[in-house]
Amino acid sequence: MLVVGLDWGRLSHEFVAVEINGRTSLYSGTVENSTSAFEEWANTIESILPGQPVRLAVESGNGLSYPVEVFAGSRGWEVVTLSATSVKAYREHVMRKNNKTDRIDALAIARLAAEMTSSENRGPNHGRAFVGLLVTEIKSSRTRLVSLIDCVNTWLNFGQS
Repeated sequence: MLVVGLDWGRLSHEFVAVEINGRTSLYSGTVENSTSAFEEWANTIESILPGQPVRLAVESGNGLSYPVEVFAGSRGWEVVTLSATSVKAYREHVMRKNNKTDRIDALAIARLAAEMTSSENRGPNHGRAFVGLLVTEIKSSRTRLVSLIDCVNTWLNFGQS
């Protein structure tokens, strides 16, 4: 299986294609944000490992990536969406990359998507790091939820004194 991490931008998008083990980068580059560019790009991606399934991984966000998710699904690709918080935590804690570039993010997206479903070549540290990543995500979500509840309570109690 080929796993492609796509770091979404408004005008162009960085991508990195890796084997399912997440260790071997096979192809990387930039694709412009147009239908014809995506058609050409998809044909190239499918030619890297002919006959193998493709998994496209993107960060979930403000909906900008939705058209490419639909496009990939129409080609029979598996589409995985990852939270930006998870990608950042994976990049910093598992890959040990604190510098952020679009290409490094695309690689982190691809590797995280490969690790999520593949049990191949997972060392003992990867499992622990991934559990740590999930705990970080849960703590972050809990903090946001508590803040939201506090805001709602404040709003509901406003002017009642």
